[in-house]
Amino acid sequence: MTGPRLGRDDETHRMKTYALDKARADGWLEQLGDGSQGFTQLCEVVGERFVAFSVIAGIRITALTVDPRNPDQSVVEFEIGELPGSQRLSLSDFRERLAQAMLSEDENETGAPKGADAESLQSYIGFRYVLLAPLYDIGLECLKVDGDLATIEVAIGGQKTDLPLDDFRDLVRDRVREDVQQQRAPSPFSIDLNLVPRARAAAKAEDSDGVV
Repeated sequence: MTGPRLGRDDETHRMKTYALDKARADGWLEQLGDGSQGFTQLCEVVGERFVAFSVIAGIRITALTVDPRNPDQSVVEFEIGELPGSQRLSLSDFRERLAQAMLSEDENETGAPKGADAESLQSYIGFRYVLLAPLYDIGLECLKVDGDLATIEVAIGGQKTDLPLDDFRDLVRDRVREDVQQQRAPSPFSIDLNLVPRARAAAKAEDSDGVV
């Protein structure tokens, strides 16, 4: 005798597990800027994660005019995808626009991923989230799909945990919001970057008045 055969519904709703070792994008930003002094300087002024946001959003920074007295008012010139012409924004406004792009909602796939290859899994999770996760030291371990219920196992601070896919996306967006809030926080004082060399010289000469 043979056992009962699974119906189509049972086969469809059987949990499927997908390893994400080939789908995750650990170190992608470092690889992008490897060996580029200009890229390093851009990250120092704009902020490493905000540079990453621009890459994810398809925004290409073409010029940066730094205001040493008020860095947030530095002017960023950029191009968006295939759109003609360039745009200019203050650094603070540019960061806000990038954050809006990272926080926008997108349509989610339902059911199982279309395939087990890296691109299909990235598309199912969301390309944006695959690229954002390593910026916040969130490791993608495996994806579990049971019917329309999808959970993702992530590693955070050395601890592994399962999250519904929507909760994972919310977690990543919360980290982006934290970055934006930190950039919005007013500095208790500002420093004229042009005075730094003078202060260093005064410090070497033990001129306390000059340092102040």
